Amino acid sequence: MGNTKYRSCTMIEGFFLSINGEINIGRKCITLCCENLANVPGVAFAATPKETIDNFRELRDNIIAESKAFAVSGSQPAERKYTSVCNKCVNYLPDEWQSDGLIHYVNLSMYPAPCQCKCIYCYVNRTENAKDAADSYETLFALIEYAKEKNLIIPSAFWQVSTGEITIHPFKKRIIDLVRGRKTIFYTNTFMFDTDIAENMRVSPNSAINLSIDSGIPQTWHKVKGVDNFGKVIDNLRNYFITCGRVGQITLKYIILPGVNDSTEDYLSLISIMKVLQVRYLDLARDTTVKYSQTAEQRGVLIQSSACFVALLRDNDMSYGMFNFSTDEREDIENGANDLLKAWKEGDRFLLDGWRGLLFRDDAFFANDDFRLLVFLHEAANTLTALFESRVSVAEKVSVVTEIFKHDNTKAIAAKTDLGASVNQTARYIGLRNTLFSETANWLIDAEEIPDEYAEDCYAVGAFICGTVNDEDRAVRFKKLLVEYLIETERFDEADTILTEIEMLHAEDDEVLALREVLGGVLSGSPI
Repeated sequence: MGNTKYRSCTMIEGFFLSINGEINIGRKCITLCCENLANVPGVAFAATPKETIDNFRELRDNIIAESKAFAVSGSQPAERKYTSVCNKCVNYLPDEWQSDGLIHYVNLSMYPAPCQCKCIYCYVNRTENAKDAADSYETLFALIEYAKEKNLIIPSAFWQVSTGEITIHPFKKRIIDLVRGRKTIFYTNTFMFDTDIAENMRVSPNSAINLSIDSGIPQTWHKVKGVDNFGKVIDNLRNYFITCGRVGQITLKYIILPGVNDSTEDYLSLISIMKVLQVRYLDLARDTTVKYSQTAEQRGVLIQSSACFVALLRDNDMSYGMFNFSTDEREDIENGANDLLKAWKEGDRFLLDGWRGLLFRDDAFFANDDFRLLVFLHEAANTLTALFESRVSVAEKVSVVTEIFKHDNTKAIAAKTDLGASVNQTARYIGLRNTLFSETANWLIDAEEIPDEYAEDCYAVGAFICGTVNDEDRAVRFKKLLVEYLIETERFDEADTILTEIEMLHAEDDEVLALREVLGGVLSGSPI
């Protein structure tokens, strides 16, 4: 016989041990909850670890018992003693819940704790010194050790370290020792690359770091985080990527703040950075400080902004989660994303203009030049994909193609023999470059009615592309077309220089001989 359906959540049923809040002032900082709701059920530290655990277990039992009782009686929220706050939460849902009574998740989100960030949505006072709460930290460590010794925490439990900024925490070593060898996610602002965390991730492949990146460009990062170091943060992510044991150990979250960080430029730029770091999943979240106070209009703007991001992620074959959104909001976001994707596929210029807008920005903020070129390569590929699928004119298509392939970054990409070395992916990126170049050459060859004003650039770019991928036959084909164009426009000296270059390897080619005959006649004053 199945369990009676009653309202609860995964945190209650999974017996989440969440140390969330100030641990040095006697508040009830040990909870089953991570929601930003006032007076969530919790307990304070007791005289001994055993007493604290007993109090916590009793609280959980009472919450579940009351939920079950009200499922049968149908009493109103005002009559609730333990679940009145839970009843306000979007995650408190009816189901046939089951539990083994063991702790499946440990959240170490205690403070006082230091952090260099000044995030505009953060409500935690980071000015206090964790060292001033040393006794409280010792009490906390004793509690966790007791729970481990008594086998209250399952071996496969997931651990979260989100206590301020772990890389500068005065008790960093103690905290890392607690989670060593266990599946752990370290929430970090990535201002610093930490070798201890990197090593923990290397020996424990199920571990990860998480950055609430909340931006895709330096200006937005500075606005949201209060610190102007986006390039350094991205380089530290790169360092974690090349030292991790597997793809997927870098996880990212994006707290969508309408009017602050919801521009197309931010979304698309982050997607291109994610591609280089092989991050294929993004957690989308909302600002929990206003989650329960937003007006219907504000919620509508949030849903629109989120739908745009979801559509872009789906268009780039990336997966995503929606954290702290209600079921109805998730459905509205998905429906909005469907509508946007349909519009883009029916000829909307949105994708083309968005990707193209990124290509020619100032990207000097990247600390590593190779990484910068890899991001540019992805953005160029995305621009070209959107371009070739769009309904714009041939003239505009040729214009964008030549603009991209005449760019200094593209020339640098073509010249680099170790492209991708910054992320230990040289073979992958040389292959990606060659594929992109070859497909573009195919399009140029097949393009019809190229306008005269773009002909020279088109032929020069085609020769450059084919030369890069060692397609000598097609490189010569483009050069011949260029020579013909230069002769037609009476730029004979330039035509002679290029034709002489062709003749070094193809002097007996019939078309080359014919061009030489025409050019020779012109130069001698006796045109054929």
